Amino acid sequence: ISSSAGALSEIGGDLVVQSFSGPASAGPATTITVTDTTANTGAAAIGASITRFYLSTNAALDASDIQLDGTHAVPALAAGASHTASTVVTIPASIATGSWFLFAKADGDNTVPETQESNNTSTRTIQIGSDLVISSITVPAKGGAGLPITIGDTTTNQGAAATPPT
Repeated sequence: ISSSAGALSEIGGDLVVQSFSGPASAGPATTITVTDTTANTGAAAIGASITRFYLSTNAALDASDIQLDGTHAVPALAAGASHTASTVVTIPASIATGSWFLFAKADGDNTVPETQESNNTSTRTIQIGSDLVISSITVPAKGGAGLPITIGDTTTNQGAAATPPT
């Protein structure tokens, strides 16, 4: 870090995931396509790296999270340059149904020296498996004590996987 007239500036490259997109839902054992732009926001060129993708049950990426099989090979980037790619990754067959966090991590192997190592990730949520919701319900306006009534409903699976009868 250098100082000129009281202003601090960082010397070196800094990889960040500038943008990250993917589907809102997926099923276990399916492939999805994610798209990311990995950028060098630092002041100097930086060597080639790998952007990796992970699934997590929470918003913090750590060693307990699931690394997915696809990677984005990022070439060496000049200061201010970026590289965009679409990557096919596979959702593991054993993954639990529910809401997950999908991460993209620039310099996924932690091999490129950077001015900041704490800004390498971007996240979004993804629903894994089925997701049943009651999309409509009808009930009679009147009823009497001890009298039967008819209730109608429509249950919709808004997830990405089939569900057994319920």
